[in-house]
Order: sequence, then structure tokens, then C-alpha cells
Amino acid sequence: MSFHRSHPRQKRTCEEHKAELEEENYHLHSELQIKVNTNRQNERQINQLEQDYTRCEQEIQDLNKEIERLKNASKEEIVDLEEQLVESEEQVKKLRCQIRSILLRKNSSEQENSSDLYNFNDNMATITELANAIDGYVDNRATTRDILIDQIKRATRQIRQKENNLHQDLVCEQRRRYDTEAECDNEIIRRQLAEGRITNVIGDLHQYQINTQNKRNAYHLQQSRGDIGLLEFNRDRLYERYEKWKNKIQAERQNNLNLQGQILALQNNPPNQVNMAGIPHLYFDWDNSIPDFLAQLRLDLQNQGIDPNDNVADPPTGRDNAIGHLRACMRGRTLEWFDDEITTKQNWELTNLLDNIGQANLVAVNGRTAVQIGANALNEAVG
Repeated sequence: MSFHRSHPRQKRTCEEHKAELEEENYHLHSELQIKVNTNRQNERQINQLEQDYTRCEQEIQDLNKEIERLKNASKEEIVDLEEQLVESEEQVKKLRCQIRSILLRKNSSEQENSSDLYNFNDNMATITELANAIDGYVDNRATTRDILIDQIKRATRQIRQKENNLHQDLVCEQRRRYDTEAECDNEIIRRQLAEGRITNVIGDLHQYQINTQNKRNAYHLQQSRGDIGLLEFNRDRLYERYEKWKNKIQAERQNNLNLQGQILALQNNPPNQVNMAGIPHLYFDWDNSIPDFLAQLRLDLQNQGIDPNDNVADPPTGRDNAIGHLRACMRGRTLEWFDDEITTKQNWELTNLLDNIGQANLVAVNGRTAVQIGANALNEAVG
């Protein structure tokens, strides 16, 4: 089973990529803060422009009121002039009446005051001239009306001039208001564009964060899969070791049972050859000759009465005793190899099997005796 381990170079690359992402995130955050400050300044300018717009509207209303007031004032001045003209005509009429009464009184007292005739004539001449002048002034309505018309025209010209000035101011104010509104609209458009760019930047930042998180999750997932593979590999190895130790323990127990059976057999059947020399125990080291050891093992098994073909009797069978005796002959490195490759082995593969052995199948081969094996040849069973 394959598994993945992170390489130090890949780890450094991920850290560098993370640092680049953090730096880019910092720059984007700074740019976003600048955009926010710009929007705040634009909002303040828009508020100021709105205040100026309100003030301009108030000034326009004041100017309209002033125009109405001047129009009303011009009408009132014309009415006043007409009233003054009527009063002047009435005063002229009163003066005429007074002059006539004076003339009548002077004519009636002409005989009485003869000594003052010269003075009277002078006074009469003066009064007559004054009356004639007044009559001429009053009778000359064209002159009077021209003067009044000039005054009225002068007043109306002043009113028109004021109205023109106010109209010009109103036009300028309207133009300024239109410019202000256009500037407000442009500022709103710029703010909307800025908000749109900020929204795009935020969207790109979110998408970048999502992509980064997805890459990070994919990296963690791949690493987790590698860890899972490593755990499964270790579990399989532990299970194999467990099976080997289990089989080894079972073999040890079986060997103990075989030894106990041998001890009981010796206790129940003591040897009769008292004066004979004992046969030394057979041992096999890693460097010893295998054919010599097998020949000596067959003789040793025959001397002890152990039949390797006995595989159907009650345990321990002859075959179990033979395997236990064979293991008892091993020592050192050979014993370790025997426990690892023979005692705990489960699956066997038979190789180098000679023809013409007289067995039809593997069951018959498995039941071959030591004599049959020695009669044919030395066969090797490797696993």
C-alpha cells in the first residue's frame, strides 16, 4: 500500500506561499482602508455640497421675495406720485381761489386807499405775476406730466435695473446650482464606482481566501490519506508479527507437550542398557552439513521410537514429537531461522520436488517417511 510523506522542500514552498498570501492580503486590506477613507471624504464633500445647495435655494427664495417686494414698491411709488399730483392740483386750485378773493378785496378798497395806489399796483403786479406763473405752470400740463413721467421712468428704470441685476444673480445662482447638482451627481457616480471596485476587490479577496482554503484542505486531505496508508501498513505489519508470535507460542507449547510426553515415556519405560554409553544429544548449527544432520536425525528418531508418519493418533502424535525433537536440535542463529521460517510459517510452496517418487498427490508426499525421503533424494521445502 502506497502512502505519502511531506517533503521538506514542499513544506518550505507551502510556507512561502502562505507568506505571499498574507502579504497580498495585507496590501489588499491597506488598499481597502484607503478606499474607505476616500469614501468618507467624498461623503463629507457631498454633505457640504448638499448644505451649499440648500443655502443656494434659500438665497434664491430670498431673491424672489426681494423681486416681488421691488415690484410692489414700484407700484406703490407710482400710486404715491399720482396722489402727489392730485394734491398739487388741489393746492393750485386753492391758490387760485385765494388770489381771486384777494383781487376782489383790493378792487373794493381802491377808493379808500388812494395814497397807496403805487404800492398796490406793485403788489398787484407781483401777485398777478405769481398767479400768472402758477396758472401757466398749472395750465402747462405737458410740462408737469413730462416731469412726472421722467420721474416715473427714472424709477421704473431703476426698478428694471434692479430686476435685471436680480435676474442675472438668479441665473448665475441657478447655473451654480446646476453645476453643484452635476458635481453631486458625478460624486455619487464616482462613489458608486468606488464602491463597485471595493465590492469587486472584496469578492476577489473572498474567492482568493476560498481557493487558498481549498488548496490547504486538499493538502491536509492528501497528508491524511498518506497517514492512513502508513497506519494501515503498520497495522498489517503488527498483525503479521502478532500471527508469528502466536504461532511461535503455540509451537513452544507444543514443544513443551512433546517434552513432557518424552519425560513420561522415559519414566514409564526406563532403559535396560545400564552399562551402555549414552548417545549424545544431536545439535545443528548454521554452518553444519545439512545431509549429515538429516541422516543423524533419522537415526536419532529411530532410536527413540518416534515415527514422523504418525499423524492420526492422539496428540502428541509422532509427527509432533519429530518436529519438537528437530527444534530441540536447533540452537543460535539456526533456532531463530527455524522459528521465523518454519514454526510460524502458514503458507508453503514446494519446490525442487523430484519425479518418480511414487506418490500421486501432495497428501501422499506430505506422508512420506524418513526412509522414503532418504531412498529418493534430499528435497528442500522453502517458504
